Amino acid sequence: MIADAELIERIRQTPLFAGLKDEDLDCIRKGEVIEVSPGATLAQENAPAEFFFLNLEGEVRISRRYDTQEVLLAVNEPGMFLGEIPLLLDAPWAATVRVSKPTRLFRLDQEGFWRVLSTCPSVAKEIFRTAANRLRNLEGYSHQRQKLVSLGTMAAGLAHELNNPAAAARRAAAQLQQTVEGVQGLICQLGKLLTPEDWERLLAAEREATRRSNEAAPADSLTRSDREEALAQWLEQQGIPEGWRLASSFVSAGLDSNWLAAVVGKLATNARAAALNWLDARLNLHSLLKLVEQSTGRVAELVTAIKSYTRMDQSPMQEIDVHEGLESTLTMLGHKLKNVTLVRAFDR
Repeated sequence: MIADAELIERIRQTPLFAGLKDEDLDCIRKGEVIEVSPGATLAQENAPAEFFFLNLEGEVRISRRYDTQEVLLAVNEPGMFLGEIPLLLDAPWAATVRVSKPTRLFRLDQEGFWRVLSTCPSVAKEIFRTAANRLRNLEGYSHQRQKLVSLGTMAAGLAHELNNPAAAARRAAAQLQQTVEGVQGLICQLGKLLTPEDWERLLAAEREATRRSNEAAPADSLTRSDREEALAQWLEQQGIPEGWRLASSFVSAGLDSNWLAAVVGKLATNARAAALNWLDARLNLHSLLKLVEQSTGRVAELVTAIKSYTRMDQSPMQEIDVHEGLESTLTMLGHKLKNVTLVRAFDR
């Protein structure tokens, strides 16, 4: 119990007790003043509430643990109070309270706290007003944090979705450089071996091979393996070095030994290997360019979906197509829809 008149006056000068009348000074006398060293814990999260505190000197920090992260919620400075919410709600502390500087506190136990509320209207009014604001702010903070957690989860998923096509485009670009250099070397070599008529036939064959490649249906692994083995043997019989390497791209394009024989049959024998290697390089170029186009298109699709989802660069009031918003949302959350059958039944 406080008997020191000077100390009572010091407490009375704080905003909480500024409106206290002389006849209500017992509200202060029933409490006690304590001094706490830095690092001490006044209250632990989820621990039962026992005291109400008014900060006279020093600093108190209030933090709360979210998952594995401890987040600072507030800093309590001289003139501020804390502990009213768990006492009012008869609930445990929702946060941890630690002293960060040498601190002097006015403290009331539960009985003294409720006595103040019942006998000192001006103090009760300030406590209730502050408690209401803090509860509102805490609720807003919790909602905001939930949104940030959801945004972080979404960002992680989008990073994964963006990384796949970006990595594919990067690999294709690196292979493109090597393939272009190979094509240039083969053109120089064939320029010495082919006549203008040979070039026309070879270019026509390249266009036909590209068309077949675009229309070719994917074969199962066993069928593809058999076709590659048969074509590699034919290429080896024709004296083509590393025929096994060419066989893979030719089979993917839907080409067989009969078609290839018709292409190179009219060429000089010493030009056939270079011609087939050139045709293989041209098919690879088309395939790599298609991969780059698909990958960058996927990245552009995701970026467009992000802009649409977040309404970036758009006014807050506008007419929108709800179906476009639904599609953008599905694109954004595509990483969560693996092994899921999605049925669209939009009613326009």
